[in-house]
Amino acid sequence: VERAKPVAADAFVKAQRADGAPGYTIHSFQATDSADHWLVKFLEPAQPNAAALGFDSGSDPLARTAIERAVETGLPVTSGPVQLLQGKTGAVGLLTYMPVYAKGERPKTGAERWTHVQGLVYSVVMADQMMAGIADVAEKRARVTVHEQDKNGAPSALLYDSRQPSASGAAVPSDQGSSRFVTQRELMFAGKTFTMRFTSDDAFHARIDRSSYWVIEAVGFLVNCSIAYYLFIRRRQYGLVLQLVEKRTRDLRMFAENAPVILGHVDATLHMRFGNQAFANLYGVDLDLIDGRHIRDIMGEEAFKLNLPQILAALKGERQRFERRIPDKDGITALDLIMDYVPDVREGKIQGVYAVAVDVTDLKRVQAELELYKRCLEHSNDVVLITEAEPKALPGPRIVFVNDAFTREMGYSREEALGNTPRMLQGPQTDPIATARIRQALEQWQPIRIELLNYAKDGRAFWNELSIVPVADSQGWYTHWISVQRDVTDRREAEERVRRAELLLRTSIDTIDEAFVIYDPEDRLVYCNEKYRQAYADVAHLTVPGVTF
Repeated sequence: VERAKPVAADAFVKAQRADGAPGYTIHSFQATDSADHWLVKFLEPAQPNAAALGFDSGSDPLARTAIERAVETGLPVTSGPVQLLQGKTGAVGLLTYMPVYAKGERPKTGAERWTHVQGLVYSVVMADQMMAGIADVAEKRARVTVHEQDKNGAPSALLYDSRQPSASGAAVPSDQGSSRFVTQRELMFAGKTFTMRFTSDDAFHARIDRSSYWVIEAVGFLVNCSIAYYLFIRRRQYGLVLQLVEKRTRDLRMFAENAPVILGHVDATLHMRFGNQAFANLYGVDLDLIDGRHIRDIMGEEAFKLNLPQILAALKGERQRFERRIPDKDGITALDLIMDYVPDVREGKIQGVYAVAVDVTDLKRVQAELELYKRCLEHSNDVVLITEAEPKALPGPRIVFVNDAFTREMGYSREEALGNTPRMLQGPQTDPIATARIRQALEQWQPIRIELLNYAKDGRAFWNELSIVPVADSQGWYTHWISVQRDVTDRREAEERVRRAELLLRTSIDTIDEAFVIYDPEDRLVYCNEKYRQAYADVAHLTVPGVTF
């Protein structure tokens, strides 16, 4: 059960629907002008209790009285008999409420408990289910009533009447003069005293007239045992619920205390109410000595003054997010933090500020290194192109980076290149054998160096020397390809001119009538014509380039 102001009811409903209860709605026992709702937020098991989900417990006077007393005292409190939404129509039962306060708070006074209450855990005792297994009641041979006692021990509100199961809160019935047997027992449960009365009727008399009188005592004993056993089970279940709540609270606290994220909480007076181990390490303080200290004593005067404007803004309800560089506890290095100050708003009132900080020092360092590498690539005279590692087939691999040399040499803008594929540079005369070799290297995650005829945006063909290398992450998984490219058209054309000149020279030498030979400075044969070989026919088979005579 969670407390909600009427003005926040719509937001509360919206939050529950988004949290896995799409049909969540608020419904009441009766109209009320109370300053707050006490809404059933969660039930377990859900199916048989679905009708109670969204019920405003505060709209029932008896339930509200128990809730307010539980919050005020901090103890479990049981309501008077109320009509339940669970079970059969008109079912009567008791509601036991246990208050739950904000984590880390130990309120001692009623005012403090009202300030820090988060909600209540409640359990249901259904009288008709409790009595359903008693044979004589089920067969209506006897009458059983259970009623609450007032502070003077006198019968007050009726909890259960086997003849009128829906008679919640009715007057306690008087014994009929024809009853031969009447017995009653007092039962204690959750701070309340109840009286269970067993009254015989004519059908029961007719039955026991044929039985021994000891059966009467046995039936009464069994009835008492049944009730006691049921109350024992209910009390045990109540204890299990409290254990579950405590376990979840311990788990959450352990997670928060050991999380790598820096976590802290200050109240409206700027005193610490929580800090995890990362918070203590950040400021070089003992974790056990954080609670209750002023934030200035934890952070130090200089850091406190620096962060005070953001803290005060958060206390006004304005969430703050900013970056801060602070000295590490060794006083030498500095830490880069992304900090969030989140207002702690409860019951429409700001109770304090949650501080959440993430150490991004390593991230900043890596970003600075990447920026340095990027600037180096940007100013390289060679074309640099980076693509994703996959997919290798169209439409991939997609280009994710090109430097200035790419836009200058290829004529494409960055916007045209990014997201495209390097195949955009291929054209009609691009050698398919060369592209097949590139594709094979990519499929085998192997580097390759090759020369390829590519095309600029204006259609100009040029020879491109490609050096393509795969790049792996820290886990060895290939994530990108880096291609460094250089226009080698001039070199290729120069090589072609030399080849043609050499061919022309060789052809000219072969056609002259005289023997002709060329030696290098080390007397090694470089070239000789056919006339020379004929002149030295005996050693013609030895006249190959590189031979020394």
